[in-house]
Amino acid sequence: MKQRIITALVLLAIVIPIAIIGGYPFYGLIAVVLGLSAYELLRILHHGSWHALIDIIVYSYGFYLVFADPSLFFPNSRSIIAFAVILFALSMIFECLDNGKINFLLGFFTFVCIGLHCILNIRLKLGLTEILF
Repeated sequence: MKQRIITALVLLAIVIPIAIIGGYPFYGLIAVVLGLSAYELLRILHHGSWHALIDIIVYSYGFYLVFADPSLFFPNSRSIIAFAVILFALSMIFECLDNGKINFLLGFFTFVCIGLHCILNIRLKLGLTEILF
């Protein structure tokens, strides 16, 4: 419990000043959080033979959904459908990717990306007050 409180205080000491500064440091913070989230989700799924191509596609999807999607809050559904189709196509090629793992990646990682996409757009388009609120 004590370690969690210390970790939270250290993270707040880093996150709040970056949120106040905004701009490129805020982009960097969101990129780090996205990368760590993708790493954690992919680490859960790594069993036996796993292919780096799957990792590259997942990271690319995440960075596209968070940084390149032009929508204000909710990403375009075509990109989510395209990610699902790519994952199902990869499941036919690689034995390490089954329907359960596809559902896990599609569901959890898409929700993480939508959340980060919203946080980024709130800070950049609506302002500091709204993101701190």
